[in-house]
Amino acid sequence: ISNLNVTVEPNTQNANSECTVAFTTSSTGALSASSGKIFVEFPEGFNLPSYFNSAYVLVNGKNAYNVTISNRKVTIITPVYIGNNSNVTVVFKKEAGIKNPNNAGTYSFSVYTSADSVSVSYDVYILKSHILNPIVKLSSNGVGKNISITISFVTGASGALQAGVDKILIKFPVGFSIPSNIPTTSVKVNNAPVNYVGIRYGNIIEIRTPVYIYQNSTVNVVIDKSAGIKNPKTTGDYYFEVSTTAEPTWVKAEKITIVALPTVSMSVSPEKPDGLNGYYKTHPIVTLTASSPIDAHPVIYYYFDNGSPSVYSSPISVPDGVHSLYCYALDNQNNKSDVLSKKFKVDTIPPKLTITSPKNNEILNTRKCVIKGQTEKGATVTIDGNAVSVLPDG
Repeated sequence: ISNLNVTVEPNTQNANSECTVAFTTSSTGALSASSGKIFVEFPEGFNLPSYFNSAYVLVNGKNAYNVTISNRKVTIITPVYIGNNSNVTVVFKKEAGIKNPNNAGTYSFSVYTSADSVSVSYDVYILKSHILNPIVKLSSNGVGKNISITISFVTGASGALQAGVDKILIKFPVGFSIPSNIPTTSVKVNNAPVNYVGIRYGNIIEIRTPVYIYQNSTVNVVIDKSAGIKNPKTTGDYYFEVSTTAEPTWVKAEKITIVALPTVSMSVSPEKPDGLNGYYKTHPIVTLTASSPIDAHPVIYYYFDNGSPSVYSSPISVPDGVHSLYCYALDNQNNKSDVLSKKFKVDTIPPKLTITSPKNNEILNTRKCVIKGQTEKGATVTIDGNAVSVLPDG
């Protein structure tokens, strides 16, 4: 045979794999359907099943007529006629049950047929198992911000992690500020609290997993703001790397872009409450302003309490009652400022006071009388400058 090519997918250690063997028959290498044989000798180290289901072994897209195994040699009877100088593709599907070796390295396959009996070899390299798809998300991409971090990834074929033994390692880009000690209460793995967090070389956080994690499974690590980690003080693109003690190869996550966020500020007139007990007795007027290093006119949004955001265009009059005002700014790159808030207590309506006794124009026949009435809850009442008691209901 000629043009031999063998692929193993995935080609990492301990993975259940799909093996594809492709070659070309010689000028006298025709194989008859139901009797022509293809021989594939697997190298030492590959874990093979004791029996192959022919439904999972294809020859030029058709289920093999028959498949047998002796030691490490698999004999396949072709279900279709294969001519001289013809291309052949044999696929051992993942469901066939082939497992890659425990160790990374080079492994040699041998292939021949009943018509082309000279064995031809092809080397396949099995890689070390490593984690997959690391994703890092920050609670804020703003310069210098104190942040929480979520890191997710998938363990590889050799990536099972023993609880209380194996560690997850996160390498931070230069520029991130990491405290020398991070409390264990600030970190969770798959929603479970951890009992060990260490710092290596000032930029690697190692976390001992508190739960068993299977190979080929998703891992979620959450580092809370209470850890004290801060973004770099310089804008730019930054790359995190993630590994584990079971799969020590560092794998780079997609870039994180640190930006200068817009800022929003609030001024109030009058500056301080002009009534009693922290209340405004006139409607306070709030003016909002925003700035951004990349946008001359960032858009300001505001809302009261649990309302929907509105675009700010002119000073805001705070209505009567107890309300919280929230505001933020967006620049032309959709970067959002921190949300600014302020609580207001406003009461511009004088309390009603009703005298129920004595009646208006009532004639009294004593020098002393009892005065009764009703006012707002929480109001104070004086008579000729003297404070009097007011019941809780007014």
